[in-house]
Amino acid sequence: MLQRLIAALVTLLCVCSASYAQLTTIRLMSHPLGPSGTKAVQDFATAINRALEGSARVELLPSSPAAFDAVKTGEIALAVFPSDLYASLNPGRFALFELPFVMDDLNQAATFQQSAVGEAMLASVAGDGLLGLGYWNVGMARIFGQSIESEKSLPGMVIRTSSSAIIQTTLRAFGMKPIPILSANEWIPAVTKGEINAFYASPSFVLNTPLRDSGSRQMRFLRSGFVPQVLVVVANKRVWSEFSFQIQSALGEQSRIVAERTNAEAIEREASALGALRERGFKPALDGGALQGIRETVAATWNNSDALPKNNLVNVSLVAIDQHRRNPAPPPKSPSRAQPSDLNPPVLFATDRRREPATEPNLQFGRARGNLVYGAAQVRFGGRIVAQGRTEETRIDQIDMFAGDNSFAAELSVRLKATNQTDVLIYVHGYNTTFRSAMEAGAFLASDIKFAGIPVVFSWPSEGVAIDYVADGNQARISRDSFVQLLSVIKAAEGVKNINIVVHSMGGRVVSDAIEWMTAQSTGRQQFLHNVVFAAPDVDTELFRRLVGRFSQASVRATLYASTFDQALICSRLLNEGPRAGLAGDDLVLHENLDTIDVTKAENPSIADRIANSNWLTAQIYYLIVQSCREGHSYVTRNIAVLNDLNSLIVQNTGPERRIRLQERRRDPYRYWEFLPAQP
Repeated sequence: MLQRLIAALVTLLCVCSASYAQLTTIRLMSHPLGPSGTKAVQDFATAINRALEGSARVELLPSSPAAFDAVKTGEIALAVFPSDLYASLNPGRFALFELPFVMDDLNQAATFQQSAVGEAMLASVAGDGLLGLGYWNVGMARIFGQSIESEKSLPGMVIRTSSSAIIQTTLRAFGMKPIPILSANEWIPAVTKGEINAFYASPSFVLNTPLRDSGSRQMRFLRSGFVPQVLVVVANKRVWSEFSFQIQSALGEQSRIVAERTNAEAIEREASALGALRERGFKPALDGGALQGIRETVAATWNNSDALPKNNLVNVSLVAIDQHRRNPAPPPKSPSRAQPSDLNPPVLFATDRRREPATEPNLQFGRARGNLVYGAAQVRFGGRIVAQGRTEETRIDQIDMFAGDNSFAAELSVRLKATNQTDVLIYVHGYNTTFRSAMEAGAFLASDIKFAGIPVVFSWPSEGVAIDYVADGNQARISRDSFVQLLSVIKAAEGVKNINIVVHSMGGRVVSDAIEWMTAQSTGRQQFLHNVVFAAPDVDTELFRRLVGRFSQASVRATLYASTFDQALICSRLLNEGPRAGLAGDDLVLHENLDTIDVTKAENPSIADRIANSNWLTAQIYYLIVQSCREGHSYVTRNIAVLNDLNSLIVQNTGPERRIRLQERRRDPYRYWEFLPAQP
């Protein structure tokens, strides 16, 4: 009995030791920060530990000026530091946040950070072996000074500034006299004595110093922001790659949540501080419109001064933000039709993502590559409306797996017979898409176009993060064979008559490669697809044009949806140094065997009309920043007009010449179709 007890205790100790040894420690360090930044870092660590539920833990190290070097070498996994620190170590990167008067307020800063250019700027840290997780905004500095009556009051002002060469150079460009005094013990008394007649700081900082009593001396503050106070969250890329998918997901999600909360808290805190300063006699001066001339000087100084670093992302950002300020885009109209049911039949899927050891259905397939497997996912719609996308309640409730090709084919046949249908719709997602997002998009699409057959989602191992564009491109190419295998299984399944494919964005590389390979292996001209629809394909234009013959060999009808103002493809065009098949305009792909649909006016008719005569670069830069990539790129699942057109095409089997809202156009010798703007 005693021997059994000892053996049991030894076994228990071994198990506990093994579990402890497998516990992942995530070392996090920040550069020395103010109270708001310190709180954000602490909240981040607490939230991650809660989300990981003991499978890993964050070790929050004391803040240190060595945080940047430590994360570069991999001594720590994560670091948080001010953007201006990074800009000083790597001239040009994040310099946008040091340029005065570019951002009016924190909402504008957050909008930029979430845009394609903001994501590209964050991705630039890859040159240091890092991976950018996000931006946290902790405040907006404003200029405070005496006798600020108009923009003409600024030249000649002696202003306390930081040691930033970017800020000093641009301030001098419009006549201010910057004096870098780093110690608050030096510059605050100098302001009080009148030796310095202007400074910039956040309102909450001013409220917590003796400067709060300066209102009686005609102290004013500019209504428009000076520079945002931005923290950058990064991970060491090598260490990151060693984390499990669950840890990576938790880090990315919690960084986003902290970013939203920190930005909201900063806006509220600064508004409250400004209100308190007004009560103490501080007066507002100059709105953003009065500073337009100064902004133009700032942009010209950045572009022309040899003393400042050069960075193309900053150049694009300056032009785009100015366009947005002059011509703000109208808010998108909300869809009006209600989704009839929250629970829909489980959606079949095939994926060559590796299955992760997670009980949570939404985390069972990560970004790592595995063998092709099949299953069915119950997607909860969460009260969404047509074309809305996901809501907070949208999720995968359950996943059931099938044993292999034969089991999947049998399940597909059973479902077709039970619904008295013969049609299959395969949805293939694009870049920056998780398994969960792919399943939701495929389920939403089938429901929104009222597809009565059986939907199938093919999910290739996209990294699911915006910065891994190149990695996603490689993964898409490798997934060709898996998609060929899926098509072969569906073709052979009993009861299947018509196979339709709707493919989005970078998924076009998967599908086009597969069709090219399958038609090359075929000895005849038997068409094994009914419809193949390329929506915003991120495929080289010339390559796509050469493959159209293959598409028509494989399908009864091949369709291309393209837009002039597709922000994601504009980025792709810049990155790939060549036009993309999903972009309309001069490079629109036309072919006698392809139904090309220009969706530009269906996406944003008022904007399209307003800048129809603008030059290409101005138009593209404008759309690069005005809206997020998802809104400009995901019309195949978000635009009601496009969804209605897909219903006419796939469900009603109607050609473009008989579809509502499509108008025929010609570029001899080819014809194509263009969406008419919605009637007011």
